[in-house]
Amino acid sequence: MARPFTPTNADTAADSNLLPASLDNDGSTPSALPWRLLAREAAWLWLAWQAMILALTYVALTFSPNAETHPHAAVATPAAFVSAWVRHDSAWYLRIASDGYNAPGTLAFFPLYPLLIHLFTPLCLGNAPLAAVLVARLAAYPAFLGMLALAWQELGPRLSSARLALAMTLAYPLAFFFAAAYTEPLFLALAAFTLLFARRHAWAWAALFGVLAGLSRPSGLLLFLPLTWEWARVARPWVHWREWRVWRKGALALGAVPAAYLVMVLLSWLYAGSPLAFITVHASFDRVKLPPWEVARLLVGVLYRSSPGSFIQARNLSDVGPVLVVLLVVALGLYTRRMPVSFALYTVGLVVLSIASPTPILVDPFVSTGRFLTAAIPVFLLLAAWAQPRPWLAWLLIGGGLWLQAILAAFYLNGGWLI
Repeated sequence: MARPFTPTNADTAADSNLLPASLDNDGSTPSALPWRLLAREAAWLWLAWQAMILALTYVALTFSPNAETHPHAAVATPAAFVSAWVRHDSAWYLRIASDGYNAPGTLAFFPLYPLLIHLFTPLCLGNAPLAAVLVARLAAYPAFLGMLALAWQELGPRLSSARLALAMTLAYPLAFFFAAAYTEPLFLALAAFTLLFARRHAWAWAALFGVLAGLSRPSGLLLFLPLTWEWARVARPWVHWREWRVWRKGALALGAVPAAYLVMVLLSWLYAGSPLAFITVHASFDRVKLPPWEVARLLVGVLYRSSPGSFIQARNLSDVGPVLVVLLVVALGLYTRRMPVSFALYTVGLVVLSIASPTPILVDPFVSTGRFLTAAIPVFLLLAAWAQPRPWLAWLLIGGGLWLQAILAAFYLNGGWLI
């Protein structure tokens, strides 16, 4: 069995109540999760986060350069609070929600989030942008709950560890996208619950959340890796290949994500006449598939394309920097045997998928990569495991992350090119 994110013997010496809550070596049922406790904790943290987002939006709008040129104008209006979070790719989701997949390029965006916007728009009196923001903000609550539950299971059964893991997630410099009209909070929630139930070997629940994650964004494909690994690790089909029960559970674990992609194949066939249009459409956004060595060369060289200290270099660093940090954390996690193999497969796959199709014609060829890595759940868990016995590290990671996030969020809220 892959070792859970349990603390080392030195870390647990001072707390004999800290016990690993994940699966035993024989694959027996893990300890029950305190759902009521975690739900209450997620609710308070979600409300506090919402208040912080409102305060951040107010400050960013009222201290913007545009506000300075018209100091007596009201810039922080209710409509502005909504429109500030509906930018760039948000327009694609709104178009799909209102008109379906009837425009070029729409098949690059998966259907679950636009469907939810469509369903919530009548509740918002026809205000689709408000519905888009509302869906994203509501989706953040199950994302909080999923992260708390997964941390409780993997780090040990205490709230301090779960809170720290969620704090690491929210302190990621691009985590402000959890408040925007994007799929980030929705996918984080679905991916966290998929990983949670995969590790608990609750295949029906894992399959359900895996399908929904696959319908929310292309990154959902990567959940096939941890699902398959966890099922094979406990079922050992090469030994029990004659047992129908093994393969019945395997059908759930292995078929969940492909089922979601079958929906995209059908949508592509229906609207574009080609079953793979949802893949080939990315070429219309100037994204090209490069061999790994070319991607690596571009990844290393992109920071040297512009003058040191320039905006372009800093903009590229916001996308390339997270890639390097995530890969470093995964490497250290595997070396110290603190990261389960299934989690490492998912995280490395997320990095590869995020950088595999850059846009070389742009000055920021890895645009959006930093945002995609908001779903690097195992990295946040491992950082929390390292920081739990080291308060200085927790302060450094959380304080530094939130400081960078405030700068980047203000830039985004005032129309800056962060997508």
